[in-house]
Amino acid sequence: MSFYYYSYKGNSFTYLQKFSGLVLLFLIGLNGISFSQSSQTSVKWLDDVTYKSLPDSLGIMPDEADSAHHLNLVKRHILETFSEEGYFSGRIDSLTTKSNDLHIYTTRGYRFILSTFDINYAGSLETTEKYPPRLKSGAFYSQNAVELEINRIIKHYESLGFPLISVEIEKFVTDPSNNSVHIDLCVNTNGRMRAAGIKTSKLERNTLVYLEKASGVRNEDIITPELMLVARRNLENTGLFEYVSEPDILVRGDENFLYFDLNERSTNAFDVLIGYVPQQDGDNTIVGTGKIRVRNALWQGSTLDLAFERLRQDVTSLDMALNRNWIMDIPLGMGGSFNFLQQDSSYQVRNLKVNSSWYLSSALEISVSLRRESTSANANPELPVRVLNGNATLAGVGLHYSNVDNRVSPTTGIELLMNLETGVKRTTDSRSIQYTPNKNLGQQEVNLRVRPYFNPFFRQVVALSLNGFYKESPEFTESDLFRFGGTKSIRGYREDQFYASRFAWGDLEYRYLLDEASYGFLFGAYGMYHRPQLITEPDLLNQTSGNLYSWGFGFSYSTPIGFMQFTYALSPEESFTNGKIHFGITKDW
Repeated sequence: MSFYYYSYKGNSFTYLQKFSGLVLLFLIGLNGISFSQSSQTSVKWLDDVTYKSLPDSLGIMPDEADSAHHLNLVKRHILETFSEEGYFSGRIDSLTTKSNDLHIYTTRGYRFILSTFDINYAGSLETTEKYPPRLKSGAFYSQNAVELEINRIIKHYESLGFPLISVEIEKFVTDPSNNSVHIDLCVNTNGRMRAAGIKTSKLERNTLVYLEKASGVRNEDIITPELMLVARRNLENTGLFEYVSEPDILVRGDENFLYFDLNERSTNAFDVLIGYVPQQDGDNTIVGTGKIRVRNALWQGSTLDLAFERLRQDVTSLDMALNRNWIMDIPLGMGGSFNFLQQDSSYQVRNLKVNSSWYLSSALEISVSLRRESTSANANPELPVRVLNGNATLAGVGLHYSNVDNRVSPTTGIELLMNLETGVKRTTDSRSIQYTPNKNLGQQEVNLRVRPYFNPFFRQVVALSLNGFYKESPEFTESDLFRFGGTKSIRGYREDQFYASRFAWGDLEYRYLLDEASYGFLFGAYGMYHRPQLITEPDLLNQTSGNLYSWGFGFSYSTPIGFMQFTYALSPEESFTNGKIHFGITKDW
């Protein structure tokens, strides 16, 4: 059985201008004009009173043997330029030589207008589907204006489900007596196309049945640019592919499919990051994280994540999460996670969370969650009290928007992540009476991240990151505060060096691309924070607000074993030779 590929581009067509009754006469020859061959002869075009530029290939006269042919090319370029702009009566007045330069004098004459601009249709269309022309009779003619109108016609019918639309100029007549142009277009929609599903390049780790669900393309969907864009983004959002091509239309018998070239990622991925933290007393430390992701772990579209972090010598964290997308053939996701944090021998914090998500569009996802947090403190009277035993129940809602052009190394687009939680914290510690009469506390929390990407010049990307955290509570213990500093926030400081109830920071990163996935970078970061007094602290000495900043450089480089990442970061606390070093390898394909 044969497969036929129709490459869908949407904005390419050939425009052929037809002249009626317009004769281009080259009345002026080279007779009587001579050029010195001792130096190059420049050609200058004087249009009325203004000098116009010529293409580089036409700006210098060749040797005498080819000068006549070259001059004819110059004349043709000038008259074609006039006609493209609607000056069909433009002419070349004279040629003169000055200081070994050839000057060509021209007159534009009157600019022609559109006397009529008619659109005829091949086949039947509903009255509401006919294109409302924006190029009206009486407007000045130009080739560019006609091309723009044809492009608008093509996009109009593509959006209605006619991807094989064609537009031809049936009639092009100039009327020099009235300085006008008459144009007839013929629009052939070639029939509306509906999708029967999707097809892909060969799959080794995923099934076409699941991908068809995840793409959002359903039988009898009208094929439009919007459907193609949404289907591609939906496939990218699964996280199963390193690359998803723009779709082509595949015609197989009487059925039409969207065809995608896919580069599958491995079902397993790992991420290892090691940090070297020098200390002024010479007691240097090693910190790091290790993450493993298993895709399609239990079902198609599911992911299992495991992460172990040794953020500081005295802090250890373990994360586990299981999520599944596209449940019951709808863009519904569900999952759960568990987080365990051990703060030396002082206390433990455990979080159990269930969540559900829904894709409103290919780029926009909303989520709801329910989280249970339990805190256990060491009752040893010789240890300072920083937390109290208790439980918190919090409900949350989140929003995630992403339209970046590349998941691995974005160059344009924006990512936005926002999460809001509210709930009640209940203290069960018998020691709480020493610090507060309150057993129940209402708490609210907001997390925000915005990351736009700009591509101002070739191979250059500017990545801006804006982040914020805010927690509202009548009272605080240490486990209520947001931990920051290090690779996940302001680089150049120790991992989780700071605690805060309010924190805002920004990071500006300049990247120079070595290839599609590799780049070197420079960065600068600045932040502000507020650390409140804890109820277990006798005075306000530990309440503080401050500003932080850092800078550094590094690279991310694609290798056969994964992405190699290196960062050297400095804060005002350290000298240049005593910066924080992080080295990591990520394998995700």
